[in-house]
Amino acid sequence: MYNSDLFSKLVIAEKNFKDTSYRSIVENAKRKFDTGYENTATVLLTTLPTVESLLKKLVEKLEKSDAKGRVRPVCRTLQLIAEKKLVEGDSFLKGLFSLGTHTLIEMEQGHKEYRMVLNFIYERIGEILYSR
Repeated sequence: MYNSDLFSKLVIAEKNFKDTSYRSIVENAKRKFDTGYENTATVLLTTLPTVESLLKKLVEKLEKSDAKGRVRPVCRTLQLIAEKKLVEGDSFLKGLFSLGTHTLIEMEQGHKEYRMVLNFIYERIGEILYSR
């Protein structure tokens, strides 16, 4: 029986992890799916990073001080967002745009899996702009 949910997850994983160090996991999961080992394919897909885990990793990287020991301004904004002290408005939106910029920097440095985070940020920005 065809598992359309798993197939959809594979398609999304192929898109998100092409040109990354995770590509081989996705290819292996696809081979397992194609040969009827759907449970194995599912397990393999669960080893891939999630948007949440990549976002957390990015924020942790940003929280490290810059070369002069200063805290990056984006970190202060992200801290306010995390504490729910900043939940809307221009400053909130500016924080998302800044986070998007730092996500693109990660991608430029070869970490293409961050395209998932960029898509998430883009969708969130779109929701906010649409609701204004």
